[in-house]
Amino acid sequence: MENLSPLRDDDEENEVDEAKMLLIGENGTKGDSFSPRSDGAPELQHYTIRSIKSTVVIRQLTSQGLSFQLWPAASTFVALLDNYRLDPANSPLAATLSSLKPAGSTTTPMNILELGSGTGVVGIAAAITLSASVTVTDLPHVLDNLSFNAEANAQTVARFEGQVHAAPLRWGEADDVELLGPNVDLVVASDVVYHDHLYEPLLKTLRLMVAAKGSEGKRLIFLMAHLRRWKKESVFFKKARKVFDVDVIHSDEPRNGARSGVLVYRFVAKQPNQNASNGCPAYNEAFAQRCFKLIDEYAPGFSSSVISYDMLTPPDLEREIGLTGGNIFHGAMGLESLFLMRPVKGWSNYKSPLKGLYLCGSGAHPGGGVMGAPGRNAALVVLQDLK
Repeated sequence: MENLSPLRDDDEENEVDEAKMLLIGENGTKGDSFSPRSDGAPELQHYTIRSIKSTVVIRQLTSQGLSFQLWPAASTFVALLDNYRLDPANSPLAATLSSLKPAGSTTTPMNILELGSGTGVVGIAAAITLSASVTVTDLPHVLDNLSFNAEANAQTVARFEGQVHAAPLRWGEADDVELLGPNVDLVVASDVVYHDHLYEPLLKTLRLMVAAKGSEGKRLIFLMAHLRRWKKESVFFKKARKVFDVDVIHSDEPRNGARSGVLVYRFVAKQPNQNASNGCPAYNEAFAQRCFKLIDEYAPGFSSSVISYDMLTPPDLEREIGLTGGNIFHGAMGLESLFLMRPVKGWSNYKSPLKGLYLCGSGAHPGGGVMGAPGRNAALVVLQDLK
């Protein structure tokens, strides 16, 4: 049974000394020690994966920045994956992962994308424990270390029929997302919500991925382990809830004087019509970028010349000018609603049951389109009646 709890944005400020939260030592699970950041920290860390009775080796380069270090949220995620393999029925990941297994297939691997992978420990653990095909991503300058860690564990990953490869992903860049392709079953991340100037680029990347999945008629699922540090992080979650339904599926006990422990969130993309009150921003942006790219093929440089743009989607048309379902034809153009049946049987002569009220829009024969035929035909009927 999953431990689901509502997301709260009004917790008190939770200031944490980040230096003390750097993981130095094996696994970082309960009982292991956390030490202050040190450039002299051991470069190679060993994670014990109990479910396979083996370890993974991770190189961290503490002198090169945050992306090269191990953090508690990643350790929590690895522990959850390990426990899932040991006892899937009682894992908080059970409902999510079982829903992603290809129908009728026991051999097709799950395709997982990790955002802001850093050292790649979560992606590597996922490849092993889930026998998954995992793409670990980060900024280009992080890829060498990511690739090193993937290669260092390649034999163990292969032994459990997983795959890991590294790819660049700059948040907010549509081209990077497109290069990764739409074939992603699950997105994962740990400790990626920290600098507030990165909230919007991260959300843009997620919106693009939501749109890619939506084009297949599917909903994106994103699992994120996160240790809350500042109240301002609530801004990210408030914006994310416009696109996702968000739940907490796991929480660790607080450590080192913190007010909260690591939380694992599940983000599930809303159905398109759930965003009807404010348009479908997750889909608008990706669609606009595809249009611009197509125009660029015939008019190079078009995209770079766009200063701004606005889109009116079906929900926008319904909200702003009252078109039910955003249908510009005032009703579907199916065979059952054409000719003598448009808009309904008995009303196809442009006269309504109310004397003096005529039908002249796209809901009348011959239907919608930039031709004005319904209006012309209705006007001729009005003129005939006025004689």
